[in-house]
Amino acid sequence: VREKVGNKLNVPLPPPGEIISQVTNTDLGTVTYTLDNGIKVTVKYTDFKDNEVLLKGFKYGGYNNYSASDRLDVKYATELVDAMGIGSYSPSDLEKVLAGKNVSVSTSISEIKNSVSGSSTVKDIEVFFQLLYLTLTSPRLDTGLAATFRSSQKMMYTFASASPEFSYLDTTYKVLYNNN
Repeated sequence: VREKVGNKLNVPLPPPGEIISQVTNTDLGTVTYTLDNGIKVTVKYTDFKDNEVLLKGFKYGGYNNYSASDRLDVKYATELVDAMGIGSYSPSDLEKVLAGKNVSVSTSISEIKNSVSGSSTVKDIEVFFQLLYLTLTSPRLDTGLAATFRSSQKMMYTFASASPEFSYLDTTYKVLYNNN
């Protein structure tokens, strides 16, 4: 397949992996593949929409596994990466490259797990997997866009903190947790 397909997002393709086991669950109609890198992939074919591919993945972890001093950095890491882009693409460059493609990939880090989700059409599945690979392996560092992100977060906090609801919530937390 690799030889027949172009590399639309200029992704450095990893070496091909192998499936080391396959388990079928006839009750659920799923097949779970274990890959040589330890990842388990469960596939379920449906006939709800014949041109839709959905992906959900998670790993236990999350920002609660980090020290208090690193927790906020980890909590906002995926938003910061979204603001800076992936691979060699800024967010606006990526939008241009993906114009006309029906693909999306997003990541998140919660208290107890790290997640990835995405969707594609069958026609755009190659670009979808390239986007997924870039998202998971190639966050882009752009100090200018990072500064813009920080500035917008500060501005958003300033506006939010001026609301009565915020003041009420802030006071409630201070009372409940004794300013801790």
